[in-house]
Amino acid sequence: NLAHSDPRVNRFVKYWLTPVCGGYMPTDAMDQFLKARGLTRDALKALRYRGRGCPGPTTIEAKDGTSEDIDYLDFWGEDESAWSLPFRCKVCPDGIGEGADIAAADSWPGGSPDREISKTDPGTNTMIVRTRTGLELVEAAVRDGALAVSADVTLDELSANQPHQVKKKMFVAARYAGLEAAGRLVPETIALRLEECSELADEMELERQTSGAFERAIKSTNS
Repeated sequence: NLAHSDPRVNRFVKYWLTPVCGGYMPTDAMDQFLKARGLTRDALKALRYRGRGCPGPTTIEAKDGTSEDIDYLDFWGEDESAWSLPFRCKVCPDGIGEGADIAAADSWPGGSPDREISKTDPGTNTMIVRTRTGLELVEAAVRDGALAVSADVTLDELSANQPHQVKKKMFVAARYAGLEAAGRLVPETIALRLEECSELADEMELERQTSGAFERAIKSTNS
């Protein structure tokens, strides 16, 4: 957005890179996670969400020298219904990074990693290359040996690997309608296809999403 009004942005930022983002864990949920292990934030030396595999474990290191590896699925939950997310993530219109040159996505059928395979998976992801600039960067990385591309991915495969993103993209417009009906602020979006995507959803589910956002907005206002 800043680039539209400040020409320095595009002059100095050569590449726009983003993860396909499912959301982040809010502070209170993280505190509960640590509390269940007898820890507080002050007791931590380091916390690694993932890595050393795909996705790899969540690693907690305490100042007393102890450490613990927690499976990714035990940290986040087995499926989307168990995720602890702030409301802003549930109404984010662009979790798939449509404004970036390249968006990098996890490649797990159904949207969650296999508990056993993820321990040995060296890290295979999908890239969504949206611009010529992004394509040139990928080609240079492959040419220099920094990146290996093994296969092309179809849109259907990408949707199967990111079902929560498909769902959110279809329902964001309905959720905005609920927020607006409750008198709350609603983001203004340009060229993110929210109305077009909502036309792909079931009408009754759209109504449920609108009423759910409305009720949540009213509840948060009253509390």
